[in-house]
Amino acid sequence: MHSRSHPCRRGLTLAEALVALVVAALGLAMLVPVAADLGGTNGTLVSMQNLRVLGGAHDCYAADWNGRQVTFVRDELGAYGSIPSWQGAFGAEHPPVLLGWAGGGLWGFWMDAPGNHALAAPMPFEGVLSRVGGFRLGNGRAMHQYVNGRFYDPAFYAPRDPAHAAASEFFEVVDAEFVPSSGVVPTSYVMSPAAMYHPDVLRPLGAGGFQAPGTFADGFRSPGVDQVLYPDLKSRLIEHYWLQFAPGACNDGYSEPFATPFGGCPPFLFNGGAESTPATLFFDGSVRLLRTGDVERDDLLVLSLTRQREGLWSRDTPLGEDGYFGETSFDGTNVHHHILTTAGILGRDTLGGR
Repeated sequence: MHSRSHPCRRGLTLAEALVALVVAALGLAMLVPVAADLGGTNGTLVSMQNLRVLGGAHDCYAADWNGRQVTFVRDELGAYGSIPSWQGAFGAEHPPVLLGWAGGGLWGFWMDAPGNHALAAPMPFEGVLSRVGGFRLGNGRAMHQYVNGRFYDPAFYAPRDPAHAAASEFFEVVDAEFVPSSGVVPTSYVMSPAAMYHPDVLRPLGAGGFQAPGTFADGFRSPGVDQVLYPDLKSRLIEHYWLQFAPGACNDGYSEPFATPFGGCPPFLFNGGAESTPATLFFDGSVRLLRTGDVERDDLLVLSLTRQREGLWSRDTPLGEDGYFGETSFDGTNVHHHILTTAGILGRDTLGGR
């Protein structure tokens, strides 16, 4: 799919490790007052640190792959329209998402139940798998080799996320990249599918509006991180669920596509209410809490400035006004930043107080 350039991983020297420990100790001392402001627990701080670690891993991936973002789909797929058409043209199965090798490295576990190769696409906009895709599998092998080489590594799970409890029994399994008996417990942090597609998929209305990625040759081509126009305003990873002071443990209006961790009790989504404040990693490497109500305010401001034609997220996709499970909102908040960012990697998800 693409050529590999220079590696990004190396071990720390003893001196570097000692310096890192001193810096970490000083940083922890300074962050104690912040912990109190975040609800008297370090869960949010741990999640934010996880995002910093994952941000470094994504940077390493980009360094190794000529600036690209993580992708699980073939670049040329757009020229064939769909995965079945690609498979027909090449006479082969489209590679599904590789989660990791099982114990002993004897075999690979692939998300390869019938039809699941479709999960290789960032996020389909139509069909039974709409709103589900590779953007939720950021702990797949393509990325976890840049962390600690395990699908079930603590860095991929926010402490307050029910998925953390479901995955934690596998944290100590160090002789396997993936544990097949676990089912699939996806990471707490989802990538931006909008940014994973070519920017012309979620074009502004003034530039022609939404066009399906399978309708033009470069639709599925992974954009380079150097294309981002607003690195401090475009989200890269975000907590998938409403984890800080959610209105309840279960969202009865939502059927979780990856049901393994939840036992019939899926949490509220990150965009499910104005008071949701998911920890968010931006393309400039910064990590901060992004209040959903503030995003809604910014989106309404942009709409007012463009005579209701352009907002921060695309409203003309086949998902319509409900966007990313908007029908499950707790309080009627209807924003779909990060997932449906207008112009993808060229857009922004917040105005950042500007």
